[in-house]
Amino acid sequence: MQRHKIRLDVVLAGVVLLLLFSLLPFFFQRQIIEEPDTELRHHHKRPIIVDREEEEIEEIEEIEERMANIIVEKASEFDETLREYFVKHAGDTVLVYLYGNVQPHTGKSWCPDCAAADEPIRAAAAEAGMTLVEVPVGERQEYKGVPTNPYRVHPQIKLASVPTIIKWTKAGPGGRLVERECRSQADIAAFLAK
Repeated sequence: MQRHKIRLDVVLAGVVLLLLFSLLPFFFQRQIIEEPDTELRHHHKRPIIVDREEEEIEEIEEIEERMANIIVEKASEFDETLREYFVKHAGDTVLVYLYGNVQPHTGKSWCPDCAAADEPIRAAAAEAGMTLVEVPVGERQEYKGVPTNPYRVHPQIKLASVPTIIKWTKAGPGGRLVERECRSQADIAAFLAK
C-alpha cells in the first residue's frame, strides 16, 4: 500500500484560497434593491445591485457641493445666485461674506480689516459646515466714500462697512457681524451657533 505524500505548500494554498473566497463578500459589500422590471412589463421585480461605495460617494459629493464656497463676481448676480442656491437647499443657512476686493500683487484685500478677518471667517464657516458666499464689494475707489455702491444701496444688505458677514436663509438676511467683530474665530463660531 502506497502512502500519499501531502504537500504542505498545496494545503496552505488551499486554505488561503478558502479564506479569500469567504472574505470576498466583505470587500465587495453590495446592496440589492428591488426595481420594477420594465422590460417584461410585468409586476415582477428584478434585483438591481448597487455598490454602497457609489451611494457614499454621492452623499459626499452632495455635502461638498453644499459646503463649497460661492463667489459672486458681479453685484447684479447676487440675488439670482442666492435664489438658485436656495432652490436646491431650501433649509440651509449660508454665510454671506462681504469684503474689499483682493489685490493681485498682494493676494490680500485692500481693506486691512478684511485681510485680518479673512482666515477666521473661512475657518469658522468650514468648522460650522456652512456654505460661504463670497462677495467682493469692489476696489477701494469703487467702495470707499461711494454711497451708490450696489451693496450699500441693496435693500436687504445696506452695507455700511467691510468686512461684514451675514447669516442668510431662504427668507433673507439674519444676524450680522461687522468690521472688528469678524476678527475672532471663536466670536464668529459663537455667532454662527446662535
